[in-house]
Amino acid sequence: MEAGARKGRALPQWYLDEPPIMPGDDFYVRSFWRLHTERQMGTAPGPIPHSACESYALRRGLCEELVDHFCDVMSAMDGAYLGWVNKSKSTPSLSKPQPGHTVVREKGVRRG
Repeated sequence: MEAGARKGRALPQWYLDEPPIMPGDDFYVRSFWRLHTERQMGTAPGPIPHSACESYALRRGLCEELVDHFCDVMSAMDGAYLGWVNKSKSTPSLSKPQPGHTVVREKGVRRG
C-alpha cells in the first residue's frame, strides 16, 4: 500500500473501509483463526462450538468473568465469517452449468 501511495495511486476502497486494529485486537483475531479449525465441516461449515471457545479462553488464562465476553466476540466474528462464506458460495462457479454452456453427459448433450 505504501508503495502505491508514494506513486500517487489511489488506495483501494477495501483498504480505506478496513477498521483500525486497536491494541489487544490481535488476541481476538489470532484466537478466531485458531478456533476456526474446531468447526464441524459438512456440506457447509458449521459454527465454532461454544465449548471450544470456553475451553480455549480458560486455557489462555482468561478469568471466569471474561469467558462469556470472549465467547460472544468469537461468535460475532464467526457469524460474519460464515456470512461471507455463504455469500461467496452463492456466486456462480465453474462446476455449475451456466446458461448457453454445453454440458456433455453419458447419454448425450444437454444445453444448460
